[in-house]
Amino acid sequence: MATTPVWLITGSSQGLGLAMVKKLLGQGFHVAAATRNKDLLINNLKKDEIKFNESQILTVNVDITDNDQVKQCAKKIKDKFGRIDVVVNNVGHGCVGAVEEFSDKEIKEIFNVNVFGMLNVLRHTIPYLRENKDGGRIYNLSSIVGYYACLPLGAIHSSYKFAIDGISEGLASELKEFNIKVTSVKPGNHRTQVLDHFLLPKLLLPEYKTEGVYNTLKSQSGKQVGSPDKLAQVLIDLSKSDDPPIHLFLGQDSLNLQAKKSKLIQTEIDKFLDLSKSTKF
Repeated sequence: MATTPVWLITGSSQGLGLAMVKKLLGQGFHVAAATRNKDLLINNLKKDEIKFNESQILTVNVDITDNDQVKQCAKKIKDKFGRIDVVVNNVGHGCVGAVEEFSDKEIKEIFNVNVFGMLNVLRHTIPYLRENKDGGRIYNLSSIVGYYACLPLGAIHSSYKFAIDGISEGLASELKEFNIKVTSVKPGNHRTQVLDHFLLPKLLLPEYKTEGVYNTLKSQSGKQVGSPDKLAQVLIDLSKSDDPPIHLFLGQDSLNLQAKKSKLIQTEIDKFLDLSKSTKF
């Protein structure tokens, strides 16, 4: 990897993305900060009195759902820094609601941002990672609910997180021969503003009491046990490892739910083992 690696962070104006940008700048990395609100990013950096050299950072206004914008963003990074070493797919909009409450249009918009937008970023950065000849890193931000769909009224939310996990696992195999490492990051609750921005369906059915579930989730905002600064440092440290995990669970709550899901699966396998074996010709 380059002496001074170049990191691309999407969704960089707040939350984990902002924590990543601040950590990277503070440690002398080159940063391409992609966001739909460049002014918010710059104001947040100034507010926190983050000191950096202008040559360290490229800020780009980009909507990752726009394929052409993403393509131009990747080219701008290459033109400024000469390469891309690490890609952090951090953009994500959470949602809560029953499956029958969400419209076709709402679900497609959710997937457009959280899945197809990520794929736009991957398609246009992987060629530069391969070009390096000395490897590269991809971090796709999923969630523990991308492994265990345990969020109340969270089937749609988990569905796109599961998609991120599947893409990451398959991509890790595709890119192995190029020494490009892919990690699906599955945090538990970390203290960002993510819960404040969860989307609700327009159709709210009284049977599901969705607004009550939403308000309960929102009341936990700012009280989450995980530190985004520490999470950011984990990803930086892990970028120096020759053998990073494909699946990275972060936070004790994430680990607890992983263990619960694994036990549940094994219990069901054992219970229905004879049935599972019964389909042989």
